[in-house]
Amino acid sequence: MRRRGLWWENLVLAVTAATTAGGIVLAAREENALQDLQQVTGRITWVDPSRRVLVLERPAAGGADPRMEFVFNNDTRVSKAEQPLHAVDLEPNDDPVTLQYHTQGNRRVARAIRFETNAIRRASGKVDAVDQQSRELLVRPGTLLSGGEPLRFAIDDLTVIARGRDPWELRHVHPGDDVMVDYTLRGGRPTAWAITVMPLGTEAWIRSGPTASQAFASPEASYWR
Repeated sequence: MRRRGLWWENLVLAVTAATTAGGIVLAAREENALQDLQQVTGRITWVDPSRRVLVLERPAAGGADPRMEFVFNNDTRVSKAEQPLHAVDLEPNDDPVTLQYHTQGNRRVARAIRFETNAIRRASGKVDAVDQQSRELLVRPGTLLSGGEPLRFAIDDLTVIARGRDPWELRHVHPGDDVMVDYTLRGGRPTAWAITVMPLGTEAWIRSGPTASQAFASPEASYWR
């Protein structure tokens, strides 16, 4: 009887150890996924509910394909105006979204999708100053001849910078450059979503487009409308 008892105890211990090890592996994978979390902002242009796949389009990608494909599941958190939504109810929408995801093999898995309540706005003008340390961009509305106070935009790690359709860097942006800034208000502070430096010869286009002062005077104007 004692031998049978020992056999049973060993079996229970083996099963417990295997379960614990499996839990540790799953926890480690979850931790790695959390560490791999990335974030992107854009709008949802296509959804396949049966395959649980969506396509998000970024406003500017510096020459790269602006479309990104993601898979979603029951664990994907979706919210709009702080209210939870069901991921299965996702559909193409003109509202900007912020999407957090991690990679799993060659797939991007959406973990959280938040519809932004602040519309994406657009402003254009000439660069008045670039602060590399505080990562801020000052843009003067219209052209240098039109005057007006410069407007300040914060730049974060998610800001996409391009020159025309080519990737660009903040250190290559200089005073006098014609720029177009897509931005949103975060805590009342204009934060650049995408900065496009316009190549030479496009000043007439900049002058005819919406200026930064017009964009601030009409905060309801949305980039997507």
